[in-house]
Amino acid sequence: MKPLWGGEPTPRLQQGDVVLRPPRLTDAQSWFAVRGANQEWLEPWDATIPKEGNPHQEIPQTFPAMVRRLRTESSAGRMMAWIIEYRRVIVGQVTMGGIAYGSLRSAYIGYWIDERFGRRGIMSLSVAMVADFAFRTLRLHRLELNIRPENAA
Repeated sequence: MKPLWGGEPTPRLQQGDVVLRPPRLTDAQSWFAVRGANQEWLEPWDATIPKEGNPHQEIPQTFPAMVRRLRTESSAGRMMAWIIEYRRVIVGQVTMGGIAYGSLRSAYIGYWIDERFGRRGIMSLSVAMVADFAFRTLRLHRLELNIRPENAA
C-alpha cells in the first residue's frame, strides 16, 4: 500500500530547527545515549508492562528489532514513530499509534524528550506537527495524547 503522501510509510516533517523523521538503524548509539542519560528523569512517565505480563505483547529486545517493528507497523498503517532532532541532535521521540480508519479515524500520541531540551517548546511543536499531519493528511477525526495526570509539565 503506497502512502497518500508518497515516499516512505512515515514521512519526514520539519518546522524550523525541529525535524521529525523515521528512526534508522544507525540511530542506535545516539538513541541509547539520550535514553540512558535521561533514564531517571523519564522513568516516572514511561509506560510500564504489568507484572502479570501479556503473552501476546511483542517487546523488541534490540534496537534493530524495534526499528524493524516500527517500520512494519508503519507500512501496515497502524503506527508511525518519529525521532525528534533539534539542530541535528536527537532529543526525543514521538509516536502515533493505534491508528484506526473507517468511521472512528483516530489514534493516540505518546512521546518523550531529553530533559536538557524540555520546556523549550520542542515537544509542543513536535506534537503539533504530528497532529497537523494526522488531521490534514490522514484525515483522522480524533487524537488522544497519552499523558500521565501527575506530570504537571
